[in-house]
Order: sequence, then C-alpha cells, then structure tokens
Amino acid sequence: MAAKKVFLERGFDGTSMDEVAAHAGTTKRTLYNHFSNKEELFRTVVEKSIELFFSKLPDLDAEGKPADELERFAARFCELCTWTVAVQLQQVVISEQKRFPELAVLLAEEIVGRSVTKIAAYFEDLNNRRILECGDPQQAARLFLNLATGIQRFDALFGTVAPLSGPPGKSISRAIDRKLIRAAVSLFLEATPASQ
Repeated sequence: MAAKKVFLERGFDGTSMDEVAAHAGTTKRTLYNHFSNKEELFRTVVEKSIELFFSKLPDLDAEGKPADELERFAARFCELCTWTVAVQLQQVVISEQKRFPELAVLLAEEIVGRSVTKIAAYFEDLNNRRILECGDPQQAARLFLNLATGIQRFDALFGTVAPLSGPPGKSISRAIDRKLIRAAVSLFLEATPASQ
C-alpha cells in the first residue's frame, strides 16, 4: 500500500494526500473517493498492517511439544514485531498517540492482545489435558509473551539494535535471538510443571 510507505517515511504530519496519490499512481480525487480524509487513510493503514501480521503468525499446535511450539510462536511473533516496517509503524503510531489514542490502543490490543489470547487458549488446552499447570491461562500467556519477546521488541523499537531487514519469509530470520527465546521458554516451563 503506497500510503503506508509515505506515512512510514514522513510521519502523519509530513504526509499529504497529494503525495500518497502520486505514490499510488492515482489522483487525489480518486483517493478521496475511497477515504474521506487523511485520518481515515492512516487508520486503514494500521488496520491492514494488523491483518498482515496475523496472516503470518502461526497457530500453536496442540499435538506438538510445548517447548518447541512456544519457541516457534515466540520467535515468529518477535520477528513480525521487529522487522523494519513493523518498527516504523509502531514508532509512527506512538508519535501520534496524543492525536489518535484509539489507534495506539488498537495496535496494542490487537497485536499483543490477540496473540496473548492465542497462547492462553493453548495453555488452557494443556491445562485441561494435564500437560501443564499454569493457573490463569490469560495471565500466564501475557507473562510468557513478554518474557520471551519483550527484550528484542523493545531493543528494536527504541533503536538500540537495528530492525530486521526485509519482510519475514517462510523461515524465521537468523537475526532473531532464538537462544534468548529458548531460555525464556525453559524458564517458563520450569515454573509451570506438568500436573501430577
């Protein structure tokens, strides 16, 4: 989407509908036929980015080994949050948080919230089958996701490490610190032993 590229390069204030139209190879009039204003276009960019995120985030396989499933899920989640375009989008949304607080909430609740819900459903299934005992699955999922991915996500967001280049491919980037994620998975599973 041409609008996304312009918003990420120039920020909300620096983006004009004329420039978006030029990048899209269309006219401003055509753009206004689809979006009533720049704010609506920006919201659509955020919503489409969320859809793209979840089209690439895997489900957790109930039949797989928990350590492997949690590592795979956390590594992909981390990659999807730390590649260049994702980091730029988060930064633009954060910079516009006062003007569009609902978009900051939407991005956080959708990306983190829906991911936590996926993990919580997996934990609940493991609890029910007495494979794992983690108490409140929703709380455990939130703790796990932050433990396994928080450091790498915040490092990329605040620029202490470079974001990953290129869109995520079929296999997870080698730039993702799988050793750190593996340690978090191990720590989490040690704290949530199998039911007796």
